[in-house]
Amino acid sequence: MTDKETFSEQLLSRRFMQLFLSILLVIFLQAVFKPSLLLAGVAALLYLNMMLVAVSGIQAGRLARWVIFLVWFACAVTRVMAAREHAPEIYLLSRVFSTLLLALTVFHILRLIVSRERVTTDTLFASVVVYILIALLFGNLYAIADATISNGLTYPDHFIRTDGHLGEIAYIYFSFVTIATLGYGDVLPAAPLTQMMVSVQAVIGQFYVAVVVAWLISLLVANKNGGR
Repeated sequence: MTDKETFSEQLLSRRFMQLFLSILLVIFLQAVFKPSLLLAGVAALLYLNMMLVAVSGIQAGRLARWVIFLVWFACAVTRVMAAREHAPEIYLLSRVFSTLLLALTVFHILRLIVSRERVTTDTLFASVVVYILIALLFGNLYAIADATISNGLTYPDHFIRTDGHLGEIAYIYFSFVTIATLGYGDVLPAAPLTQMMVSVQAVIGQFYVAVVVAWLISLLVANKNGGR
């Protein structure tokens, strides 16, 4: 085994750890800095990271890899264009492609997690990453609903940017509050569709945590018994 192969294997074994840290970094940057082309580029790099991690776990042929690559490319282009031109149509397209990419990433990472026979540190990080990506996915869905449905969400005036819209971090915040069933009440679903979305996300969040914890414990027990 060469040093290069050893380094590649070490990097692959920590892919979800670095993805977890990358997601936290981008969320922090979105919370601190105003929307800009630079921030849109950073977000596109995060989605590239997500795409590469998801592709690394795809066991299918080239078609699945090309689909997720094309979705990422469309997501990156529309995100940069939305930050530059501020056109509502491009903004919606960027949200749609972001949602598709997040859904594909969650699907392929979940398949990879389920195929694991042992619990490793990277498996734990993968489970946490999926939980965060589900929250980001619903954040995009809330942004789409808020842009297309009259009074889809209600929120305090200080949440509104100077352009009259919520910032991306506000949708992320609301999504995490919902999936964790905290229910602070500062942002509220006002339309029937958004109310249903909130209910579905809360159920998915609780179901995911319960199932993943049970699965990890059973896998740990199986590994421990198998090692005897």
